[in-house]
Amino acid sequence: MGRENSVPFKLIGRKKEKEDLKRKLTHDTSGPVKVIRVVGPAGIGKRALLKDAYEDDTIKKHFQLLVRVSFPPGIIADSSTVKKTMEENLDNACSWRNIPRRQDARCLVLIDGTSIGPTTWSKVEPELQQMAGKGSKILMTQASWHEQMNDGIIELKHLLRDESKTLFNHVVGLQGKRKSAYATLTMNEIRDNIEVITHGLPLAVVLLAKFMSTVPYSKW
Repeated sequence: MGRENSVPFKLIGRKKEKEDLKRKLTHDTSGPVKVIRVVGPAGIGKRALLKDAYEDDTIKKHFQLLVRVSFPPGIIADSSTVKKTMEENLDNACSWRNIPRRQDARCLVLIDGTSIGPTTWSKVEPELQQMAGKGSKILMTQASWHEQMNDGIIELKHLLRDESKTLFNHVVGLQGKRKSAYATLTMNEIRDNIEVITHGLPLAVVLLAKFMSTVPYSKW
């Protein structure tokens, strides 16, 4: 789900968003299935937030099944593909846990919504909500949304200066090697201006930090 697989996963920043998402996921564990959308532009960290929630022990204990649903890259899934993939993933998870019916299980379902167009999603959403038991949550990524969706939305915005620097330090600190004095001065200058250079886009921060950590100073 992440694009930074060479760096051990750790979600940097996003404290407010993490707390908001945890509250939405763990609240009302006996009501109807709810859809929660993590929204924002490409590279903003939507998949990272989903991965963090998926691995959070406090969240895990509220659900009997945790299921990831994904689609082949580069395609826009139609409604029949979305429904079939969802059913297969839930049925496989139920079989593995010896749960007779998926409607009997409280599930956390993660969907990469970038492969699902808004028209398709509006068609399949009511059916998907009937595929799991009470208290289940469907957590999906989405690039855009409508104002009327606000109740189930976690919006990710660009990182602030301190958050950008912390993320930069995290990647450089794990991958960096000893640099010359010139390289250190240049890296410090980049670090101090990282939010301006990358506009606080997490993916841009990570890619720049990786580049400076692994590419010889002479090629900067």
